[in-house]
Amino acid sequence: MPLKIGGETVRVVYVINKTTGIPFDADDLNLLVAIARRIGQAVERVRAAGESGDIPAMLTTVRAIVRARRSHLLPGSRRGFKLAADLGRGLKLEPEDVEILGYVAKIHDVGMLSVADDLLLSDRRWTEAERRRVEGHPQAGVQLLKPIEIASRVNATILSHHEHFDGHGYPRGLKGEEIPLLARILAVLDAYESMTAGRPYREPFSEEDAVAEIRRCAGTQFDPRVVEEFVRILRSREESNGAPPRPSESELNRDAVR
Repeated sequence: MPLKIGGETVRVVYVINKTTGIPFDADDLNLLVAIARRIGQAVERVRAAGESGDIPAMLTTVRAIVRARRSHLLPGSRRGFKLAADLGRGLKLEPEDVEILGYVAKIHDVGMLSVADDLLLSDRRWTEAERRRVEGHPQAGVQLLKPIEIASRVNATILSHHEHFDGHGYPRGLKGEEIPLLARILAVLDAYESMTAGRPYREPFSEEDAVAEIRRCAGTQFDPRVVEEFVRILRSREESNGAPPRPSESELNRDAVR
């Protein structure tokens, strides 16, 4: 993957031997393109700024991303990243937006570094001040990524991925289509990953229970159109893997009437 600065290839990022043994594919390439582009743009801005360029700030951002990954604050599984790409294509996003969605799916919770570990791992009820601190992580993430990230859609997606479709989310209380589409997609993916991954203070949800909860919250927390496509993709994967398909929404409704 060429690392370009000012249109000139100055380095090459070489990636080999996945720990999973799974071959690289087009989605992996998109993620590498997104990362290499941001590194090149950040270095180019520092060069253009001369002595005023803040190299330490850029390095701090990169180290923070690595630290968040090692602390398991960022998604480590390939599943969420692949779901993001599949869901983006299923919703007919432009290729550039699919690339952004896959990239943001990997780094959107980096702002959680601003929250103390003992608070994140606690199973007690948070105080109002603690809740506000946790709910500030989207803004903290945008601020932390500022030295390497200038794309408005990336920042808007990170900032808005905890907004609710009915307007009761945070940090700005956006509603419906006021919420950027990429953030509405990420909200579903983030909830699914969070529920099925579990936490130190609770067991993970089964995939079936996680999907049921997401369906239950369609129209309130989540965009119903995104939920519908998300469930369709999961059902399609189950069928391709030989698992019995889950009933469709219409089938569930018909059974309820019976």
